[in-house]
Amino acid sequence: LVNAAAIAPHMKPVADMDYASEWTPTMVGEVDLVFLAVKAAWPWMTARGGGSIINFASVNASRGSVNTGMVAHCAGKAAVMAMSRQIAIEGGPHGIRCNTIAPGMVQTAATAAAGTSSGAVAEKILQRLVIKRLGVPDDIAFCAVYLASDESTWVTGSTFPVDGGVLAA
Repeated sequence: LVNAAAIAPHMKPVADMDYASEWTPTMVGEVDLVFLAVKAAWPWMTARGGGSIINFASVNASRGSVNTGMVAHCAGKAAVMAMSRQIAIEGGPHGIRCNTIAPGMVQTAATAAAGTSSGAVAEKILQRLVIKRLGVPDDIAFCAVYLASDESTWVTGSTFPVDGGVLAA
């Protein structure tokens, strides 16, 4: 199971965020969707004797952003990381592994539409990266392939930052 889909989060600072129309939909789109997909797959995975769950978080689960207000996004992705650790513990006896990928800024249609993969925001992000380029989808996909493969059968409860070194700096 790869939980890589989410709604576009509301990117606002805490002072400007509305609870009902911005905070709640972001939590539903970033946390509830992960839980519901895991809940739906769980009986199938236990019946077949295991499997791999790969949940997507963000580097923003481990650090805030000086460029964009994103209190809900940071909280939601941190919740995904914590939930993934607990799922790993509960899944272990059933042969179910659960890990998290925490990408940095990746150039996609969604980040382009949000205005974060080019221009001034992208330049600020690049300044924080050890590898001086924004990510591309293949950078993340190779990590997911590893976590889904039999090469990672002793890996569970871990978070893999694929972030150009932003967490290292």
